[in-house]
Amino acid sequence: MTIRHAQVERRRLRVDWTRLGTVVAVIAGIGTLLFTGVATYYQALVARDQLEQSRDDTERDQQDQASRVSFWEALDGTKTGAWELHLMNRSPDPVPNLELIVYVYAKTVSEDPTVRYVSVDGLNMAPCTEVILTGQNLKYYAQNDLKSIDSAVGALIVFEDRNAVGWVRTRTRLYRGDEVEDELDKAPDPYVGHLVGKPRVKQMSECGGG
Repeated sequence: MTIRHAQVERRRLRVDWTRLGTVVAVIAGIGTLLFTGVATYYQALVARDQLEQSRDDTERDQQDQASRVSFWEALDGTKTGAWELHLMNRSPDPVPNLELIVYVYAKTVSEDPTVRYVSVDGLNMAPCTEVILTGQNLKYYAQNDLKSIDSAVGALIVFEDRNAVGWVRTRTRLYRGDEVEDELDKAPDPYVGHLVGKPRVKQMSECGGG
């Protein structure tokens, strides 16, 4: 092989290695971009999960006391005093000025049987207590007469938590007051209820932290 021919071959080899290095660099760059894209995607997923978790935690914090205020009922109304309504405050904070609305199935001489809404307000619940109401404890005013609630078909409670946020608790759900404000405004005016005697109060053995 002549000297000139050898120089040409070495030059050709140098060019080939340069091209190979360029290809390797491009492939490495593509891999870096792919890795960066995948990492960014998963970072976005993690950030979204963290945001949703933060929102869930905030919502739980906002509902902390309200979720511990509830009731259960046995309102078959077969006879006076045959049913009970249990108001429960499982939080370590008091619930002042709670309003109880009872749906009373009323039968009168001059009217067809109808449902009346009876509101008993100004109820105060101490922390970690259960208040037990019966037909003997609740009466309401109708036609200038104080009538016994001897037949009820449902109930709900309206109250404010320790942060002065309004809530409405039905048999099955808890609502913020502003979520059902329109529905409450459309409801018929309730009859004025009256608490008679002293309801039975029990201290609850299980009470959530504040």
